[in-house]
Amino acid sequence: MSEATTPLPLEPIINLPVEMESRRILLVDDTPTIHEDFRKILGASPVANPQLADLMASVLGETPQPARTDVVPGFELDSAYQGEEAIGKVKAACAAGRPYALAFVDVRMPPGLDGVETILRLWEEDPALQTVICTAFSDYSWSQMAEKLGPSDRLLILKKPFDPVEVLQFAHALTKKWQLARQASDTLGGVRQMLEDCSAVVGSRMADLHREIAARVHAEERSVNTFNACPLPMALLRADGLGCVDANRAFLALAGCSREAALGRPLAALGLDLGEDATALLRASEPATACECTFSVHGAAPRPARFWSESLTLGEQPHVLLVLDADTERLAVGV
Repeated sequence: MSEATTPLPLEPIINLPVEMESRRILLVDDTPTIHEDFRKILGASPVANPQLADLMASVLGETPQPARTDVVPGFELDSAYQGEEAIGKVKAACAAGRPYALAFVDVRMPPGLDGVETILRLWEEDPALQTVICTAFSDYSWSQMAEKLGPSDRLLILKKPFDPVEVLQFAHALTKKWQLARQASDTLGGVRQMLEDCSAVVGSRMADLHREIAARVHAEERSVNTFNACPLPMALLRADGLGCVDANRAFLALAGCSREAALGRPLAALGLDLGEDATALLRASEPATACECTFSVHGAAPRPARFWSESLTLGEQPHVLLVLDADTERLAVGV
């Protein structure tokens, strides 16, 4: 059986802040009078005592003022008289989405679970529950309780007979602590959700980007293959000086050099001469279609040829794509 307490005032000593969000407190004790004491301390209280106000007005010779009936809200209190009952109430409160912020738990509640065992079970149902264990003498020492409950910032000890002010302080501090922890958890959950959403968006965009890159690589590979497989000599030249940027196999065979040897070198340095008119068109980046020209390689006798050119911009620099047809036999029959 729980121990008797000191006489308590009929009204709470301290007014509670109205803005406090969580006022749900579970009282766990096998003695009904203990519940009554807690309710006197933690329940709603009048802002003013009408009888006292009238008496003071009479003594001072003043006109009595109309009695005020508004009250300062107290905590929302619920009672359980045994450990198993308390466990059921905490479980039901969590399921309903209205968890308790704080539980005052007596250490001795025969014949059922004692306070330490009850707290362990309550924390299994609601790990966020703040707890005050109430004790005058105990089956457990503090070291034994600490060993059983483990290190925790959710547990305080209230010695009987308890002071009403101390009870109010515990209720204020621990419900506010529960509220702040809940807000932090909600904020963290929101941040995590935002990160998950961002991660999903980034993942989707990365997948799109990978597909786009793969498509471009595939298209580029096809373009390179087409470029190299073309039987006509083709070269990509810089417009300023006609330095070679790339060339296909047919062009390299015509020039008689490797791709590495051709890169960066102008046509003249490769031993190729298209004549003054064709060279002027290429330098001017003027598009040309099947234009007639003369063509010689490494100082050999000039021979007729045709060329096509197209101006391109690569990396913000002007370039020219040259296609040359120097097949004498085909040109002779007008193909």
